[in-house]
Amino acid sequence: MLAAGGHLDVEELTAAARERLGTLTSQAVYEMLRHFLETGLVTKFERPGWPAVFELTGLPHQHAMCVNCGRVQNVPHVAPVPPTNDLRDWQVNDADIVFKGLCPNCRAS
Repeated sequence: MLAAGGHLDVEELTAAARERLGTLTSQAVYEMLRHFLETGLVTKFERPGWPAVFELTGLPHQHAMCVNCGRVQNVPHVAPVPPTNDLRDWQVNDADIVFKGLCPNCRAS
């Protein structure tokens, strides 16, 4: 389901997988996602006020999120280099930027 692209939450993943496989429990989907996260196959994007979404791990990117409907889109953008003066003695491994606003569908309505 994730190989088709996009960002899916657990309920969307479960419903799509049930259409293809027949019976499938939400618990089985949670267990598969936990395993995929542990092995680095998928990544999880937390959406404040919305269920988290999952996607296949790929090239580094940032995200845009619609504050109205929760839609998430990948943005091919390199995260900034953290300010070293403000983070002395820190080992920073990554940074995330989330662009927030209205998606084209929500803007049109």
